[in-house]
Amino acid sequence: METKGQFAIKAGILLVLMLFFLCAACASIPYISVNYRIPVSTSTLQGQELALVTVDERKSKEIIGPGARNDYRNYGGDISYSLTKSGGSTFKIGVFEAPVLLGEAMKAKLKNQGVHVVSKPGESDLLMELALKEFSLDLVNREWQFQMSYEARLVREGRVLSRQEIAGQAERGKILQRREADRVVEELFTDLVNRFDLERLLQKGGENR
Repeated sequence: METKGQFAIKAGILLVLMLFFLCAACASIPYISVNYRIPVSTSTLQGQELALVTVDERKSKEIIGPGARNDYRNYGGDISYSLTKSGGSTFKIGVFEAPVLLGEAMKAKLKNQGVHVVSKPGESDLLMELALKEFSLDLVNREWQFQMSYEARLVREGRVLSRQEIAGQAERGKILQRREADRVVEELFTDLVNRFDLERLLQKGGENR
């Protein structure tokens, strides 16, 4: 017959084992990591104000393609996001879904240009919709392949004034686990966000200041 002390010891051991396996399970869940490198501050749009919202218009919400699923087992779709400023300092921001990640990076870019960005459409009469069209990563013949596209739409009073679509794809050879996958994603992501030209979008929409 077990004593209370023996029962307590066994219960303690069981609790430790449960915590161990829980931590191991959590640690095994992979993430895609993106470090967005913000360009040098220009302040070319100082004083411009707009609201920014993101829209998910992907045909498929699956980020990981069939060739990459063995490397991303149990992947839930979240992306770890950090930001590197032009001075070289890097800050961990958080974990987001792909459309929100795009919005967060774009806000950082626009604020760096002097734009006052608000999150609620009613706070500004000028709205920019960021529609994510594609965000997919696959592994084909030991090559990590990443594709991404989005459209920026300038809207006033419900009417689309101008559009700007940006798309690209990139690949890197697989060397060590998922390291090169993170690199190809963050390099193309940074390039496509930095390629966006708000000044041109404003000019096309007749919103020259």
